[in-house]
Amino acid sequence: MIWVSFFKPQGIFEGSFNKLAAWWTHGQYCHCELVFHIPPAKLMTIVKQVYTSSQSESVKHEMESIFFENSVHRHLMQNEERVYVSFSLLWGDQCRVRFLQASEDPWWSTPQQSSPDLDWFECTNITEEHQKETLS
Repeated sequence: MIWVSFFKPQGIFEGSFNKLAAWWTHGQYCHCELVFHIPPAKLMTIVKQVYTSSQSESVKHEMESIFFENSVHRHLMQNEERVYVSFSLLWGDQCRVRFLQASEDPWWSTPQQSSPDLDWFECTNITEEHQKETLS
């Protein structure tokens, strides 16, 4: 399952840059993220495929730190419960990956927690193959 989280330039995201981003795009949001709700085994299969096919040492290093070296993430991946994995890209930065958990903090929250600072939209009618391609 794929979700998109749309962050508003208010609350903890109320900063000049976020307000500028929303103004510049003529919208009410300053940032969005692609979030996968996926079984750990499926995620790790894709992670391993991307890792072994990558020619970039920096990509491999980043993947190692996110999926293999972080003890919290390793614990989540060894569990059988689906995980929420967020992918975001901030202007001038590289793609960031983080695991979301039930939290009152909108930055770490999942679609089950409501917050006035962001809106969640579920992407429906996406085939398993397209989900896999997108995640890869």
